Amino acid sequence: MLDVKIYKALLNTEKKTRNRFSKYLNSPYFNANQEISKLNEILEDSIPNKLDITKEAIWSELKATVPYNDKVLRSLFNKLLTHFEDFLAQEKFQSKRLTKSFYKLQQVQDDKYEILRNQILKEVRTTEARYQELSAEFHLDMYLIENLYFFISFDFQRKQRKSAKKTFSLSKTLHHLDVYYIAEKLRFIYIQLFWNEYFEGDTSDLFNDEILRAVNKGRFRNEKLLVAFYYAIRTLTNPEKDNYFKSLKSLLQENFDAFTKIDQRFFYDVLLTYSNRRVNKGDRDYLMESYKLYRDIVERGVVLNDNEISPVTFRNIIAVALRAKAYKWVDYFANEYVKFLPKAERENAFNFNIARIHFYKNEYGEALLSMNQVNLDDLFYDLNGRTLLVAVYYELEETEALLSSVQAFKNVLKRKKLSPAAKSRYNNYLKLTQKLAIANPDNKRKLRMLQKQIDELSSVNKPWLKEKMLELLPAVLESD
Repeated sequence: MLDVKIYKALLNTEKKTRNRFSKYLNSPYFNANQEISKLNEILEDSIPNKLDITKEAIWSELKATVPYNDKVLRSLFNKLLTHFEDFLAQEKFQSKRLTKSFYKLQQVQDDKYEILRNQILKEVRTTEARYQELSAEFHLDMYLIENLYFFISFDFQRKQRKSAKKTFSLSKTLHHLDVYYIAEKLRFIYIQLFWNEYFEGDTSDLFNDEILRAVNKGRFRNEKLLVAFYYAIRTLTNPEKDNYFKSLKSLLQENFDAFTKIDQRFFYDVLLTYSNRRVNKGDRDYLMESYKLYRDIVERGVVLNDNEISPVTFRNIIAVALRAKAYKWVDYFANEYVKFLPKAERENAFNFNIARIHFYKNEYGEALLSMNQVNLDDLFYDLNGRTLLVAVYYELEETEALLSSVQAFKNVLKRKKLSPAAKSRYNNYLKLTQKLAIANPDNKRKLRMLQKQIDELSSVNKPWLKEKMLELLPAVLESD
């Protein structure tokens, strides 16, 4: 593949967006260099046909009669890349209605545009009334607009030598500024609290109780954006209480469309983090809660980011749905959303998760067939694929294949650069599964010892180990 930044960027860009970029380049206002447009056409033509295009071939199309010059071609690539970056900025600008209104208003401050001023002021107020969004950016835009409106009004009245009239609200202006500041402050408080659990974070005191009290009981208690951040922080800092979780969930779902996509994803991440932690602590009620939340983000479109789903999210959704025994829905999700996985990882992610689905549905032969199609080069699929394979052989009662797979897995673990704790969890799983496979149902003492080990040792796939142990225990209980 052509190892050039602009080409790689275009490959990762949707066709509709590339078409708009072509129109952008063909506008003399944005680009007067026809060679840049021609270069883009050459790259664009190679993308759908998946041509292995070379620099020399590109040069031949651009400058057929001129000897190849790598320095000149690199310069053209860089210019095209600059245009693409400017195009992306222009796309973002066009989507920001209030930001555009602010810049329009800013430009008509000059007296020569006085004839345009009143009409633009009306447009700004109309946009403001229609464009109500629960976001920090909305309040920042509104602060900038109100602030500029004040200076335009004041300057106009001064030049007309008229007594000042109250055509603006200072409290409204400052309120927008306060909401923007507090929203960003609360966002960083949450981020610090979240990441400090994994990394050594900034020790500065971001947790400002005064701000939290102002949101909870003060004059900002009706600002839904701030209240949502407040609930998010309290959800993380009060893991034993579920009232903040429920309040955040209700607020988010009732006002879903008013939040930005970024904040929609952010608040659902908070809910899922809390719910999954409760599941990991053994709270079975929250297993269904996690499943419902995952269904919600799928149905509301939150799961897709730039029309793509990450393989991690894909497998997490399937894992939770399987544990909730939602087999019909998980079949739908896997087959419908596989097309949104990144192309490079699509086949492997699909085969692995289909194997897991077959396993949970007790279709062990089909699970084995799907696992045989999984490429184990990736660390995740290597470790988790082998973990699943051992369980499949156990369920099929293929003890010889299981013991061989266990030994192969142990050899892999010796080579892998994993933490001692991680290696211990995998090795414990292999040891315990092997003991289950060769256990004598008549030896009550050893079965009880094995049950104790399964309960006490840290291991991957522990719920499955406990389930298999319970299947052996009745024989012990009946003989007591």
